[in-house]
Parts: sequence; structure tokens; C-alpha cells
Amino acid sequence: MILPIALDILSAIVQMCVLVAAIRLLGRANILLPVAFFTFALACVLLSTLYWITFDIIQPGMRMPFAANQIGELALFLLLAVCLKSVIPLNYYGHGAAVIATTLFAVANIALWIAWSGEWVQDILGGIPFGYLLCITVLCLRQSEALTYKEQAIIGVLCMVLIITQTSIFFAPDTAKHLLDLFCYSLLFFIGACIILRALHSLRTDSPPAASLSLAFASYAWMTTAMYMSDGGFYLVAFALVTLCFPLMLHALRKVVTAP
Repeated sequence: MILPIALDILSAIVQMCVLVAAIRLLGRANILLPVAFFTFALACVLLSTLYWITFDIIQPGMRMPFAANQIGELALFLLLAVCLKSVIPLNYYGHGAAVIATTLFAVANIALWIAWSGEWVQDILGGIPFGYLLCITVLCLRQSEALTYKEQAIIGVLCMVLIITQTSIFFAPDTAKHLLDLFCYSLLFFIGACIILRALHSLRTDSPPAASLSLAFASYAWMTTAMYMSDGGFYLVAFALVTLCFPLMLHALRKVVTAP
């Protein structure tokens, strides 16, 4: 119990620092709208985290069908999506297959959440905004050409393998469940590591700002996916990586809005 609360507190500190930095960025940005959306998103996730820390201390181990902090998380997903859209104008023509595939992936995630928790209302209400963020992120990755078509295809195949494997765990014999779980965790963190490393490399080079921003937001979106699919120690690792994605996104956004 001590480690999760400590990570929550550390996450709140990181979020607060990023929020302050985002507010300061408003005074130097050439484009204000995406910074404003990002600032509001950080305010929402910080309030959500502070609420959860307080609730976890007062009622440790208690589950709620729909906690108040989840409203902040839903706002976070939507604000991050519009932040991306305000930087990268989207052209939906020619990207229908990608949108459909991403939507199916999001629906599959929601179905898995419901199967694991049995909390229909919470998982559906949370899954729709998160699925929207996934779709916007994928479109921005494609339009900014942050990933090659080959890389996109590989990630798409791995996502399909991940969903199939996660689903098969419900029907597999007990002796195989642990191995399948480990395989899923390997996929989740392998893809996450690849995207985060690409985002860091993009920020350190002369890559187009839109590509760097897309990769940074994709890092957050994927590690959030991994966090929602994880349990125990794997959940804590994914949660820590999600926290580290906030300064990564801020750095990428700064690159966009301060570009001459």
C-alpha cells in the first residue's frame, strides 16, 4: 500500500511541475490555443490525482463504480485530443482504414476492461473519450509522417496479436494463463519502449515539431493502454512511465509553439 501511494504523490508532484511550466509557456508561445488546452488537461489530471490520493488514504482498498476523479481523467483525454488537433489540422480522407482499426482496438479494450472488472458504466464512459484520443493520435502520427507505413503496419499487427492473446487468457487452461500474461506484458512494454525512444530521438534531432508532438502524445496514449491492461508490479511500472510522459509531451509542445 505504501508504494502505490508514494507513486501517486510523486505523480502529483510531476504533474504540478509540468502544470507550472505549461502556464509559464503561455507567455512565450507563438500559438496559444494548444498550450491552453494542455494546461487545462494538466489541471484536470492533477486534481484527479489529488482526489485519488485523498480517497486512498481515507478509504484504502475500497472500489467505487464511478469515482469523482474519473471525470477529470475523461476531461484529460478530450483536452489532449483537441490539443493535438489544434496543432495538426486533420484530413480524414484516405485514413478511413486507420480510424476503423483504431476504433476496433478501443472497443476491444473496453470489452476487456468490462470482462476484468464488471464495471460497465465506468468502463464505457471512460473508454469512449480514450478511444477518441487514440483515433486522433493515430491520425496525427500518419499526417505528420512520424512513423513509416511499415512501422505503422507492424504496430497494427502487434495490437491485433495483443487483443487476441488477452482474450484467449479467459479460455486458456490455468497452466498457460501465466505464460500468456507474460507474453502480453512483453508486447505492451516493448511497443511502449519503442514509441518513447522514437519520441526522445525525435526531440533531440531536427525532426518536424508535429512529428515530435505526435510521438510524445502516442507515448502517453500507449502507456495508458498498458496501464489499463496491467496488474500488480506491471501496473506500477506502467503508471510511472505514464507520469514521465507528461514532461515529454510538454517538451514536444514547447518545440511546436516556440518554433519561429
